[in-house]
Amino acid sequence: MTRAISTPSSAGPSAPSRAPAAVGRRTLLVIAAALVAVAALLARGVIPTVSTVWVRTVTGGEGSEPALWAVVVAHLIVAAVLLWAAVRGATRHRAVRRVLAVLGAGALVQALMLLDAAAAFHTGGPPMQAATRRVIIAAGGDAAAGLWLLATTVRAPRAFLARLVAAVRRDLQ
Repeated sequence: MTRAISTPSSAGPSAPSRAPAAVGRRTLLVIAAALVAVAALLARGVIPTVSTVWVRTVTGGEGSEPALWAVVVAHLIVAAVLLWAAVRGATRHRAVRRVLAVLGAGALVQALMLLDAAAAFHTGGPPMQAATRRVIIAAGGDAAAGLWLLATTVRAPRAFLARLVAAVRRDLQ
């Protein structure tokens, strides 16, 4: 049995390897940009329609504007935290990774809240159809950003998984 040993070619240096922290920073920046885009969509595309059409025709004066503005502010705060983590390069600290995982779960919860709002706006008739579509798009952006953030921050080490499997086996015996 022979083994082939690979040697670097003399054609030139190999491609530089990317450090995991740099990829994490770029990912956090992209997720922050997605959350800012969702906030802009809500602020420019949904809230004006909701404030003019929804309040007058459906609710008789009670609007959902404050709740939507709270969602926009929450998106901007989460984007600011992601930007801070990306700039500081603090994604390797365990506490920061836990905070980022909580923010990812929070983005998923906000996606569900936006879907609930879309279901409510859908009953508003034809003027609210465009706002409903925009809220559904925003919910999809939230869900994608939340899942991506969870996927990049929640990485269980092999040792932890081995201990977890051993504990489950011990409890089952």
